[in-house]
Amino acid sequence: QGATTFPIAILDTGVDINQEDLKAKIVLPTNTYSGGTDVTDVYRHGTYVAGSAAALSNNGIGVAALAWKNPIMPIKISSDSGYTNDVAIINGLVYAADHGARVANISYAVSDSSAVASGAQYFISKGGLVTVSAGNYAVDEGIPDSPYMISVSGTADNDAKTDSSSYGNFVDVAAPGSYICSTIPGVVNGYNCNSHGTSFA
Repeated sequence: QGATTFPIAILDTGVDINQEDLKAKIVLPTNTYSGGTDVTDVYRHGTYVAGSAAALSNNGIGVAALAWKNPIMPIKISSDSGYTNDVAIINGLVYAADHGARVANISYAVSDSSAVASGAQYFISKGGLVTVSAGNYAVDEGIPDSPYMISVSGTADNDAKTDSSSYGNFVDVAAPGSYICSTIPGVVNGYNCNSHGTSFA
């Protein structure tokens, strides 16, 4: 169920802080891509990720999540078109580490980024863990394993790798990444059970 003590930092395209299964859990939102505290999720990706990680559960509505007691710290690291950069990610990791998060999720394929690895190393020095998406390119990425990031590939309902999931020696763990039920931004009482990809694994 998780714990109320530590927020989960969602470094992504933002989070809909008014979504009914998320709004009571939001803490310390920030935007490291363009500055300020606006984490509006125009691209929609981050709200899906936040819900799959830590949507409020056992409340008779919406969806259930794995760590539903943990607060959510939305950190917008991208433009409204979903584009991000290493600086925004690193600044997001530093912010999260310095503000009490002990899990940071980056649902981008950044396992081979030495710059992001340096930010993850800082996060680890504060006692945390950083998870990242393996990618959705259906190939062996051929990149070395990072000691600072937990790279996650996706599995289907038969426990085999999904057709789209990247794979290789850099992958640390696999988790369900097909037909994930989660929260949708900008829709009253919005949910979706058709989310696919290592972002949600």
